[in-house]
Amino acid sequence: FQPIENSKDSIRSKNALARIRTVAATCIAPRNRFVAGFTGAVIGRHEVSPLAATFRDGYRAAEVVDHMIESWGAGQRIPVRYRDV
Repeated sequence: FQPIENSKDSIRSKNALARIRTVAATCIAPRNRFVAGFTGAVIGRHEVSPLAATFRDGYRAAEVVDHMIESWGAGQRIPVRYRDV
């Protein structure tokens, strides 16, 4: 049985394939790149910093939040002070 190009089934299957390709391109591929980048950093092939947050990034974000809470309690602006890590 050969489907007729203009049949509803043929159009539905083409739409389904288009949706599958869209999902693969938007959902699966970015995760594969993330996993490849993460595992490459873990085994020492490259640094993680351009691809994901580092410990230093997390530390700096925590300092900002701590200073925000302190500033709110004091009712005034407080400059963020980072320690060397």
